[in-house]
Amino acid sequence: MPEQASDPVGRVREYVRDAPVIGAILVGGGSYLLGFVLTYLFVLIDGGLDAQSSTDAAVAETGVFQQTGLVGFPQPEPTTMEFVGWIFYNAHFADTVITPRVASRGGQAGAQTQTAPESINILSTASTQIPSVVYQLIPVLLLTAGGYALARAAHLAVSRDILRVGLGVPIGYVPLALLGTFLFRTSTTAEPEGIEVTVSASPSLVGPVAMAVISTLFGIVGLYLGAQSRGADSD
Repeated sequence: MPEQASDPVGRVREYVRDAPVIGAILVGGGSYLLGFVLTYLFVLIDGGLDAQSSTDAAVAETGVFQQTGLVGFPQPEPTTMEFVGWIFYNAHFADTVITPRVASRGGQAGAQTQTAPESINILSTASTQIPSVVYQLIPVLLLTAGGYALARAAHLAVSRDILRVGLGVPIGYVPLALLGTFLFRTSTTAEPEGIEVTVSASPSLVGPVAMAVISTLFGIVGLYLGAQSRGADSD
């Protein structure tokens, strides 16, 4: 059996050299998933971030319930995973959107529904023990490091190819970002005094746009640094 066939690492490197755009897509997807996992770990050890109390405090600052006359009505109740998702998106400068909806009992004829969304950034308002900039650096460092490693593995040179390959990074990052806007959504419903109230919270749909910009920018920065380092090695 040829030596190459028994060397899976060598086969991966050859594939990356032959199809660097595929490698960039993997860098994008991997950076998103690893970034979420690292954010999860930081939130767990950050005594200043608690899913319910941090959410309640951030919502109270907006006055969204006072604006709609819903004082005392249910607050969003995120699970730990949903809350970490909000923090992860907040670290990309994407807000969490709180939306109360009010309707009469049973959807009676003529009943009206009121929607008054409000955006909050829990990461910027919470008293975190870990500086918020650390959370913001997670995607930046992962994307840059991934681009750097890809450029070296694919033997890229400093050229226009870096831009072409770099556009593959958001192709892997943004679909997961879009999925997260639905996956990290929570909804709480109550029906006091014949009024049905539903309060939902999820990452802003603007989030994937911000993530597209960030993943493209820092993916290309990493590719450039990796290609430049290979050029310096060969000199």
